[in-house]
Amino acid sequence: MDSAQIRDQLTAVRLRQAEQVAAIEQWHPDVPISSLSLVSAFEELAATDPGQRPGLVAVLVAASRHLGSLNRAGEALPYATRAVTLARDLADAPAVATALDNLALWLTRCGRPAEALAAIQEAVTIRRRQAAGAELARSLFGLSVRSATPGQAVAAYREAVALLTEAGTADPGGVASALGALDLLVAGPALADRDRMTAHFLLGGRGPRPLDDAADRVTFARNLRVVSMSLAGHGLPEAAAVGWTLVVAAEQSLLTDPAHAEDAVYSIAQIAQARYAAGDGDGALALWDETIGGLRGTGSPPEVVNALADALSRRAPMLTGVARHREALASAEEAVRLRERLSDAYSPRFLPELMLSLNVQSTSLANLDRVGEAVAAGARAVAIARAVAGADAGYRDQLAAGLSDQSALLARAGRAREAMAAAKESLTLYQALDRETGQYREDVISGLRGVAARYHEQGKNFRAQLFAGQAAALLRQDRP
Repeated sequence: MDSAQIRDQLTAVRLRQAEQVAAIEQWHPDVPISSLSLVSAFEELAATDPGQRPGLVAVLVAASRHLGSLNRAGEALPYATRAVTLARDLADAPAVATALDNLALWLTRCGRPAEALAAIQEAVTIRRRQAAGAELARSLFGLSVRSATPGQAVAAYREAVALLTEAGTADPGGVASALGALDLLVAGPALADRDRMTAHFLLGGRGPRPLDDAADRVTFARNLRVVSMSLAGHGLPEAAAVGWTLVVAAEQSLLTDPAHAEDAVYSIAQIAQARYAAGDGDGALALWDETIGGLRGTGSPPEVVNALADALSRRAPMLTGVARHREALASAEEAVRLRERLSDAYSPRFLPELMLSLNVQSTSLANLDRVGEAVAAGARAVAIARAVAGADAGYRDQLAAGLSDQSALLARAGRAREAMAAAKESLTLYQALDRETGQYREDVISGLRGVAARYHEQGKNFRAQLFAGQAAALLRQDRP
């Protein structure tokens, strides 16, 4: 298969994840594929296929939010503005309102309150024409945060609450779903109000009725998951636990659906990690056992098999964390086998996932002091990363990360020359990526430290100090 075919397959991988990136996960810096990369992919597609232009609007919004989550509001604003312009060109009123909601946020963060108020007022006007209850509530909450007068703010807030209450009467899942969609409420008293309202809803015995439509379950689960994480962080653990239970039930009902299985595992992973971080390792592993059991079966579609491999790969580090190293390796090795079969059957489509599973396998082998085998698995991961990055430059950071990990393993195996070469190549890649995007400064610092460590291991302390000094200088630049 030539490089053009590989590139087409990798673009398909990105587009499968576009909806995830453009939705709730867009607020997190560690999304599986950066929304900034997706902007380029959609721009290329929209140039030849106008049907992709609405997708470009969503990804532009996602890109602005991703940059905003990194405290780069000034860079987020142009993406938000482009989203509004494109939505207007498409004459898509709902998309215009969504883009205006988003634009108002970044105008506020950039110290332009009058323009932010005008944007959110226009969004409210559009939503009223559409009679969009929950969506109108979202814009009204934004208006309440940005209103010039206390009276207007209170009126907008009360109307939003009334709309959500009405939605909850018509659909018991509506309140939680709508509350989770209030992505403008990212800080301050408004966020606390949202959390208190959600906690009251969850603990008041008004749990949602079963949602028959898979798309409704996806919206409910993804939105409620984010709010439940917020509840846990704001001292409302009982409500968070109820929310997580509802989310897991909804997500596990989607595990055999090829359209949603992979994203369901990602969502469950966030809850499992939150429980693990809170000290409930047994609960987190039990959740993975339930999920993996729900995914097993013969003749499953490739998306479900890939979701199973993902769950196995994500479970392995948690098993390592509780010193169950052999079980961790078994979980990682099964994931590799599954993704090898998928890659054989579907060519490059699953290569990025195979690369990630090989990295987990390599780490698991190293934890058992099977360093030679760990190096071999890491070498396979690097080789795949090199091929994938050669076809799609958006994967260069994965190659850089793999080389960094491999450098440490090679050093541990006593292969100093190869370890140094891997460390230097990783650093060079991160430096190039940081020059292009400005998003890899911490990785450059880590790469400089990695090269310094390799020189120190060789007894070349002067060179080690040079690289360590460069890392320290960059770190000082990043501090206020």
